[in-house]
Amino acid sequence: MGGIMVNRGVGGDRFMPLMFQTRGKDAGSVKDLFEEAFGPYPDLYSALGTAINQEEIYGYKLENKFERQAKATKN
Repeated sequence: MGGIMVNRGVGGDRFMPLMFQTRGKDAGSVKDLFEEAFGPYPDLYSALGTAINQEEIYGYKLENKFERQAKATKN
């Protein structure tokens, strides 16, 4: 699970999840559980105040980190 802490002046702080995935040892085993657990992905446009690429935020897969590390060690 990954996300951000939202510091609010009134009502206490809150955690806003942005990623909820499971991963097994086999390549390609990442399963996205976000919408099953939390419903539709939130629209972050009003919070960020700018146009964003939703895929950049919500399309992150845990396995991408390891693929990047493997490529970096080959170079």
